Formats: sequence, structure tokens, C-alpha cells
Amino acid sequence: MKTAVYVRVSTDEQAKEGFSTKAQIEKLKNYIQIKDWEFYKVYADEGISGKNITDRPAINELLEDINSGLVNNVLVYKIDRLTRNEKDLIDLMDIFREHNCAFNSLMESDTRTEVRKFIFENEGKTEFLGHSSLDKVYSVCKDCHQEKAPTKGCLVEELEINGKVYKRIPAGYEEIPFIYEDGICHDCNAGFGQYHHCGCDCEECPACHEQLIGCDCEIEIEAI
Repeated sequence: MKTAVYVRVSTDEQAKEGFSTKAQIEKLKNYIQIKDWEFYKVYADEGISGKNITDRPAINELLEDINSGLVNNVLVYKIDRLTRNEKDLIDLMDIFREHNCAFNSLMESDTRTEVRKFIFENEGKTEFLGHSSLDKVYSVCKDCHQEKAPTKGCLVEELEINGKVYKRIPAGYEEIPFIYEDGICHDCNAGFGQYHHCGCDCEECPACHEQLIGCDCEIEIEAI
């Protein structure tokens, strides 16, 4: 995924906490390497409040690049780096979804839940929790670029393991008893009979039949 790093710090925050954009960028770039994502660009709004997005040049440049298809994943240190305004956050989630752009936060791994929590705590109005865009905040598979929404499995059907090509084991067909809720994988949202998304805890290795993410096999996945 072409990943944009967005960082922001106000003058007051940096003075009080030493929370510099340089420190954010370093941590986020390291995370991109760990996740094996493609780094695209850093967008930095320095000394600017997060109360609105209108007067922030970097975030507006980022939105233009998302609209142009140059970016399909946005990574921030924390959600409040993106915005401190609940209405702007909802609008941004709508834009990300419209352009099939994933959104990830380094400090909040369950981004969907944390987005909902952020809006509730900052606004205190439960009607925001039912907003359709929040129910559809999902990350995107880095190999097939399919949104990890319920019953949308991975489009990659085969894996090269130890130099040999294997058909992937669909969700629900594993020898290992993984957890499914209402017929959906609890980790990547694949439905029964669909392929797990890359990195899913529940995928079984078709070569050794151990947990794929933790086995010792040499695995190659051809992104599509």
C-alpha cells in the first residue's frame, strides 16, 4: 500500500510535551518498514491546531493526493494528530472510504473502535456512533487491495511456499479450530469459504498446517 505519513503538532503541545513532528515521523517510518508497506510521503502541519482542517496546508495536500489515487493508506501517530474535531473526523472517514484509502494509527491498533470512541468522548452525543461511515472504517489488504469488510475475502488464491505453489486454505476449512463469529473470521472479516487477508492470525499454512503467520515456512505472496 502506498502509505502517507501525516504528522501534526501545535506550538503549545510541543512546548509542553516535546511531542515533535520529527519524533512522530521516525516512529511512523519504522512502523511502515515493519508492516512492509510502501512509503509514499510525509505530510506535516507544524505549529498548527487540530481544531479544523481548513487552515492546514499539509492535510489538504494529502486529501488532494488521495483524490488523485497517489495514496491508499494514511498512517498517523494518534487519531488526534489527524484532527481534534469530531465532525472533521467523520468527514475524513467518508473521504477515505470513498477513495478506498485505509487509515491506521500507530498508538491505536483497533482504528475503527478508537474512531468511534474518539467521537463519543469529544462530542458526547450517541447519534454519531450510528453514522454509516464509522460502521465502514476498515483497513485494506496490502496484497489484493480488497477492503477488509465483512465477507470480503482476499483475492490472492495461491501462495509460493518453500519454492512450491499451494492453493490457500479457505476460512472455515482449517484443521486448527480458529474462532469465527457469525461465520466471519474475527481477525480479518473473511467469510466461510473465502481466503484470509495477508497477516491474518487465523490462516493455516497449506504446507505444514500450522498457523501461517507463525510457521517456519518460506512464503512468497504475489500481490495483485
